[in-house]
Amino acid sequence: MGSKSTESDIGIRIITANQKPDHSTISRYRKDNEKELEGLFTEVLNLCAEAKMLKVGVVALDGTKIEANASLSSNRSEKYIEGEVK
Repeated sequence: MGSKSTESDIGIRIITANQKPDHSTISRYRKDNEKELEGLFTEVLNLCAEAKMLKVGVVALDGTKIEANASLSSNRSEKYIEGEVK
């Protein structure tokens, strides 16, 4: 069974010929066609920029890692929690 978007998103339904590929099929396709998809993505961005649908510029990502409450190091045993409650 495919993702919900393969059932409800008309754009994806057109691209997938109204089929419902699963995540493994999509993943294999992306891996097997990486170079072609890279070129296609670049072309789409250029067309969008020419149509003034987006502003081309610098995108910076911050790689900061912050420890969250749900991290593995925050896991507590049942005994620890019982001790905290007492």
